[in-house]
Amino acid sequence: MTPKHQKVVDDALQAIASYTQLLGNALALPIGEQPSTIEELRKSPLGQALTALAHVAEGHPGNIEVVEEKLRMVYSIFFAPPLYQALRIPSDFHTSPLGSLLNDARAQVTSLKSAVNIADAARTAGVSRQTIYDWIDQGKLSPIYVNGKPMLPLSQLEQLKHDRR
Repeated sequence: MTPKHQKVVDDALQAIASYTQLLGNALALPIGEQPSTIEELRKSPLGQALTALAHVAEGHPGNIEVVEEKLRMVYSIFFAPPLYQALRIPSDFHTSPLGSLLNDARAQVTSLKSAVNIADAARTAGVSRQTIYDWIDQGKLSPIYVNGKPMLPLSQLEQLKHDRR
């Protein structure tokens, strides 16, 4: 793994470890023994998932189902508040170091040949561009950012159209 990606993974692991401690203290619940070193955090399920995603982002082969499973795990830890059903990923998350790494991993295993921009997505779904942006904000669609522009896999649009019926 590149040093840059190792730092992104390590920073994310330390943030979650701190958040876990904060939650444990806030709830007055014992949360078990806390990892004392970054090496222990890297061995955790989250550490292993982030490391695997970093490898895929760097161009190592990856299986789309495995990558999507690891992404769901990471996103749910960071962005699924306990009282909400849906993930609320900030719209600018892809611009952060961790968001960029996760986006790059997803882009490596997703065929962008079958992805469309927002205008084409709106035409395909028969809705306005604003509706597409609303669905992204609501977590119903998950774009892949290419040169800063959101692209939507057609499979997501087809699934959303099917679910709306």
